[in-house]
Amino acid sequence: MKNFLNSISSIKSNTHKLLTNKKQNIQLKYFNEKIFKNNFNKEFQISQSSNYREFIIKKNHKNNFLQIQSKNFSRIDYTYDTRDFLSKTSEYENKIEDSSMEYNFKNDPLTGFATAEATEKYSQRNKEEIHKEHFRKLFNEEIKISSIGLGTYIGAPDDINDFYIYNAVKTCVLSGGVNLIDTAINYRYMKSEKAIGKALNTLVNKYGVQREELFICSKIGYVPEDAEGGRRAHSFVQELVEDKKIDIEDVIFDEKNRPIHCMHPEFLEQQMTISLENLGLNTLDLMYLHNAVESQGAVLTPELFEKRLTKAFEFLVKIF
Repeated sequence: MKNFLNSISSIKSNTHKLLTNKKQNIQLKYFNEKIFKNNFNKEFQISQSSNYREFIIKKNHKNNFLQIQSKNFSRIDYTYDTRDFLSKTSEYENKIEDSSMEYNFKNDPLTGFATAEATEKYSQRNKEEIHKEHFRKLFNEEIKISSIGLGTYIGAPDDINDFYIYNAVKTCVLSGGVNLIDTAINYRYMKSEKAIGKALNTLVNKYGVQREELFICSKIGYVPEDAEGGRRAHSFVQELVEDKKIDIEDVIFDEKNRPIHCMHPEFLEQQMTISLENLGLNTLDLMYLHNAVESQGAVLTPELFEKRLTKAFEFLVKIF
């Protein structure tokens, strides 16, 4: 019995140690995660090993795509504050030593649109690594676009997601493999369009990418909100109703009386103007009428829906 009790005591002691260690590890993990989460939206630590940096330098020299400054250093190690990131892209770009050019953001909207000649040029930028059938021509155009595009729908309307989208656009375009970028005015409460706009400006003014090489798509129809400007959805509709440009009946509301969707030409024109401003462009290559059937088809009679849809497409065809 004594031996049995001693063995139980030993097991109990070992179990207690294991549980204590596990608890301490969990607490330490939680503590580290808590610190990480608290600091994550304030500062974004960028650190790359020398091997990775050397790979980027060799890859880009091989493709002759970017002007790289080769330096002998063990690591890039700087902290960048991502708060209010979209207002500080020039500061951010000047910290990145991947181009001999100094970048200064220009407020002028980018002119031009995707062309056959420029998209053909883009399709040849990285032909050593990109399959020749990856780029395809449009049905009735000679414009070449990548078979995979970059979408910007998911993500909270915060600074760190602006940072991610901004860099995703740059990475995709500079890879030589993606020249199709898709967004919508309501994605991330307009912040997706704004992040893309900053990235496009950087690509053109710092890296020498031509606007005509890229095929940019957006969508209008949903009544958006503007996280950065602090505008609620009602304000976009109210402005047009008060100016007697649309009737309140032209807008679809949900059960909580929130404006959801509208495809009146005056509303579409308002939204297109804002969308181009967000993107910093003079011209879009493709503008979708966003989910018209899903948003209005189920609540309108077929005759009324067809009438509204016809007017919307007449407007879109006219401006394009």
